[in-house]
Amino acid sequence: MPRHLKVFRAHLGFYDTAVAAPSQAAALKAWGSRQNLFREGVASETKDPQAVTAALAKPGVVLRRPVGSNAPFSENPGLPQIPKAPKKTPPAKTQANSPPPEPPPRREPPRLRLVPPPKPQPPPKPQPAQRPRVSRGPVEAAEKALAALKDEEQRARAALEERKAALDEEAPSRAPSYCSRRPRSGER
Repeated sequence: MPRHLKVFRAHLGFYDTAVAAPSQAAALKAWGSRQNLFREGVASETKDPQAVTAALAKPGVVLRRPVGSNAPFSENPGLPQIPKAPKKTPPAKTQANSPPPEPPPRREPPRLRLVPPPKPQPPPKPQPAQRPRVSRGPVEAAEKALAALKDEEQRARAALEERKAALDEEAPSRAPSYCSRRPRSGER
């Protein structure tokens, strides 16, 4: 059994559109709209006999007609016709004997008011005094003492390395003498 078709109408651009569809969602799909035109009030179901007969003749096809016209709905209507604006007529000339128009009444000049003198401004706040420069003498003395200590440490490490190297050279020559004097396990 075919679904019952309803006719929906929307005003889109320069055209009034009508489509026969089973639901509002199908009508929105036919119009190619991603937003709900029914909720916004742009689209609605219609009972207009001209729109209903044209849309039911071609279900699912969007039919259009120019806005504000009574032209029949069709798939490819022409552009809307804009009525031509009436030409302006030049103002009628007045007779030469007529008296000139009265000038507009004069306005009184605006009354001036006295403005009170400005209030004296408070004196500017004094700037905070600059901090005295801190002497770097103690810091420099500490840095010199640290550098001297590091030099002393390096000299001591170098002396230890020399002694270690000398002992390393002496060790191989002494090792055999200890080995020869060591009693063997069976000799006791």
